[in-house]
Amino acid sequence: MTAIDATDPLRLLDLALKGKRADCMAAIQFLELQLRILAKRIDGPLLLKPAERRELRTFGKALGDRVNDFVKIVAPETWHRWGRKGKGKARGSTGRPKTAQVIEDLVVKMAEENLWGLTRIYGELRKLGLCHRISRTTVRNILVAHGFDPEPRRGEGTWHDFIERHRTSLWCCDFLTKQIETTEGPVDYHVLFFKQIDTKEVFIAGATDHPDDEWTAQQARNFTMFLQDGERQATKLVCDQDTKFAQRFDAVLEAEGIEVVRTSRRAPEMNGFAETFVRTVKRECLDYFIVFNHAHLMYLLSQFSYFYNTFRPHRNRDNRPLSMSKPSPMDGDFVLEDIEVDVRLGGLLRHYHWRDAA
Repeated sequence: MTAIDATDPLRLLDLALKGKRADCMAAIQFLELQLRILAKRIDGPLLLKPAERRELRTFGKALGDRVNDFVKIVAPETWHRWGRKGKGKARGSTGRPKTAQVIEDLVVKMAEENLWGLTRIYGELRKLGLCHRISRTTVRNILVAHGFDPEPRRGEGTWHDFIERHRTSLWCCDFLTKQIETTEGPVDYHVLFFKQIDTKEVFIAGATDHPDDEWTAQQARNFTMFLQDGERQATKLVCDQDTKFAQRFDAVLEAEGIEVVRTSRRAPEMNGFAETFVRTVKRECLDYFIVFNHAHLMYLLSQFSYFYNTFRPHRNRDNRPLSMSKPSPMDGDFVLEDIEVDVRLGGLLRHYHWRDAA
């Protein structure tokens, strides 16, 4: 018997055409036996690569109508389906059509104007009847491509985002301490102040050596009256976890529509605006004085807060006082006598300004 390469379908066909039917049938039976053995070892469907499918289609066509008798590793319907794929379609037209630019622009617009994540944005698109033109996965891909976090709580996780959203109506408060020399010895006084995040304006509420629940509640009332007198806006107040801020303190503010927002424990940077004022008032005022009583302390604080809110330049406001608009450039000649200086607290606080014209 002539040796046969049983792995070459073309060789089998060649033998069949030359009339060597016995050799051809033996080879086919041998191949079928191997296929049955392999089929018992395979768990699940057999996954073929595109190139392998093309080869099976090429050799199977030579069998004509009898191909169904020889297809063993897949169902005959599958073999025929491979030949039908792509018929009647232009090359490259498979898959979902490209998302319209206007829909992509709409997704980006929603992400820019809101703090929405993937689910919320896709819900708005469905509400507009556009769900058949864009999938949830495509919305995610658009958000990522434009630098947005697709997670549902995007933007709410950072303290900076919270500050920026509410800065025009956001206040913070904190205590600073100053030692007072009394006839009975030194006593630590606690000073409660409030500071506006955007304008940097400071309000000194009061000072005491015993800041209990009743005292802090009264300072909260003083703060709300201060807001009303100046028609100032406040919707949120940031303070730390200090136990001196008790329930009555929160209740007074919440009754006026002000939400109290607590910072995390041991995270002074979250109340950094208040911490900055503590350093400033101590470095520029309180550290230079020995304070003898409550009245003396309040006088020093009132003088400094007035200077701070009215005359002191602030770096984050382009070195302008809080109450001053951008000054006009001084181009003309002048002499020293054209500039006057106002002094407070014995010359510790100084404010320079142009002499008024006679």
